[in-house]
Amino acid sequence: MVSWFAPKILLQTLKELVLSKIVGSQVDTRELQSVNENVHNITPQISCKIKSPYTVGTDEDFYFDFIADTGDGWDSTYTMASLLSRDQLIVEDSKKRHVLPRGKFLLLGGDEIYPSPSEKAYQERLLEPFRRAWDWMWLEDIKTPKNNSLRDTGRYLKLKDKPDIYAIPGNHDWYDSLIAFRKVFCNVFKLNSLGQWKTNQARSYFALSLPHDWVVLAFDFGLDLYKLDGLQYHYFYNIISQLKSESRLIIIAAEPNWVYGGVQNKQLNQAYEGIENMIDEILLNQGKKAPKIYLNISGDTHNYQRYENLNEAQVKSKFEHCVKQYNCSSIEVEDIVNTVKKQHKRYQIVSGGGGAFLHPTHSTTQDNMTIIPNSDYKLGEHSPTPEKSEIEIKDLYQLKKCYPAVDTSKKIANKLLFKFLSNNIKLGFFIATIYLVLAWPMRAFLDSVIIQKQFNGFADSGLNFLTLVISVLLIAGFTLWARSKPSKMLTIAGLIHGFLQVMLLYGGYVLVYFLMSYLWQRHDLEYGWFLFPIARDTVFFLMVSFFSPLFLSIALWVYLNYLNANQNDLFGSGSIAQFKHLLRFKINPKGQLVIFPIAIKNVSQYSMPSNEETTKEHLEMLVKHNGEEWNKVKSCAPNKNERLIPQVLNYHLIE
Repeated sequence: MVSWFAPKILLQTLKELVLSKIVGSQVDTRELQSVNENVHNITPQISCKIKSPYTVGTDEDFYFDFIADTGDGWDSTYTMASLLSRDQLIVEDSKKRHVLPRGKFLLLGGDEIYPSPSEKAYQERLLEPFRRAWDWMWLEDIKTPKNNSLRDTGRYLKLKDKPDIYAIPGNHDWYDSLIAFRKVFCNVFKLNSLGQWKTNQARSYFALSLPHDWVVLAFDFGLDLYKLDGLQYHYFYNIISQLKSESRLIIIAAEPNWVYGGVQNKQLNQAYEGIENMIDEILLNQGKKAPKIYLNISGDTHNYQRYENLNEAQVKSKFEHCVKQYNCSSIEVEDIVNTVKKQHKRYQIVSGGGGAFLHPTHSTTQDNMTIIPNSDYKLGEHSPTPEKSEIEIKDLYQLKKCYPAVDTSKKIANKLLFKFLSNNIKLGFFIATIYLVLAWPMRAFLDSVIIQKQFNGFADSGLNFLTLVISVLLIAGFTLWARSKPSKMLTIAGLIHGFLQVMLLYGGYVLVYFLMSYLWQRHDLEYGWFLFPIARDTVFFLMVSFFSPLFLSIALWVYLNYLNANQNDLFGSGSIAQFKHLLRFKINPKGQLVIFPIAIKNVSQYSMPSNEETTKEHLEMLVKHNGEEWNKVKSCAPNKNERLIPQVLNYHLIE
């Protein structure tokens, strides 16, 4: 797993954020994605037609899969790919046992790679584990020695109907302006494969037509601006023009606008609103009734959350508050009530369990937003509460289920508080090195006061203007870190944390200097001129290495548990590979969309499917070539060349 608090990763991420802000604001590479299509006369998407390669018999079910936030650690990414590659997954609920065949295609919902994109990173963190996930289909070759279980020799079973794979980029894919992403997923010269999944797209966005009038619209909002480029707008304008009133829409984007990050992000909200308005306007201009959006899916948040729109009683309660606050007229009240009554059941799902580090679920909140009757009542830029996002009553959603459970998430947070130091030793040493350099000007002042018993004033000492500037910058920096959203309490908490770090820097150096000089003078130690500076700075270095990360971990724990902020930081410090999940969708013969959220707590570096998880045809071939124990054979770990015993993957339905 990526060690997010490792100094190298922190500096690298900072560099890429700065560069992406500079380059991303000047160059939008989405506009260039059609060049290859035009030059080589490739038409899958430039023709602006919905891709409809998927058909199904009258009495057949149709399956497809979704995961997001892959490409972090090997074990977690490989485990999810291993589950997805199996012929079928078997799960149970309170009513029945479900046998769920592999999806006809796999959707990747953003952030396919961490921490930053490059061809090497995609190869090592995504392509390789996805390729190794199909090792179970390996057939032992007669020429292969019996003691050689390397899967790079021999041949593989080949699927008659290989599944497709589609991907939209997230912010981490965008850090190199989609250069590596397009080479992996949008290579129109030669289609790539991830194991037996084959890429089948030319741009970073797409539309898919599914059985029974279901349609997937997958958008690429870009990096931070959350806008459709001109070509993408033109593409989806033409796609939406082809929709029917009976179409059932699934909207996919890399970031959700209905959880703690999105409800305060006006640009993201406007992007989603723009899509819905475009759908309504185009169909109404054609004299048709606009199709319904039944489902929104996003990743970005690395856990599972399912939301539903509020029921009528809950809407009335919220609405009564709005009527008093905004003094709505009786006509407006009637219009809004009718709008709410006409609403269909709509689901919003966050599904970021594809392999990246776990995010908490116990800090999920929609409290920090302003509820308004409808779009006519937007508060605007002169709002007394500009930090809050304006959410219409009809767009309110309630959290119905999450994974891991809230209690589990709280326990993990407590464990991470105590494990922060051991998980981030390099960070402690890095901070200690910086503090040692910053405290260096203090030496001259402390030498004159403590050793020479002289005080010549602050002007000529280490306690000069530079020290004051450094203190102010440190306090300001830690305060800004705390303020992931506008909040007085976060500001105060950040100030306290910054003050403690400054006290550790300068107060700690004074304390160590005083104690070490007292020890030297008390015991009249020899070689003081040589050993004293070494001992003094070593003790200070070790003290900072312990206390600075300790202060930081406590601050992050408080931000998360009491102020519902900085959800990335504490859990990111632990790089948790556990609690992953995927979504398997089924469209039944009646046209109903059934969602199976499948979770796995513990991940593995090497696993094989059971006999039940393979088709009869594949099982016969595997037993014939590899013997009855085909799924118990040791294999070599791709990264350490250690022989591994296959582990059973224990997965279950979240709900």
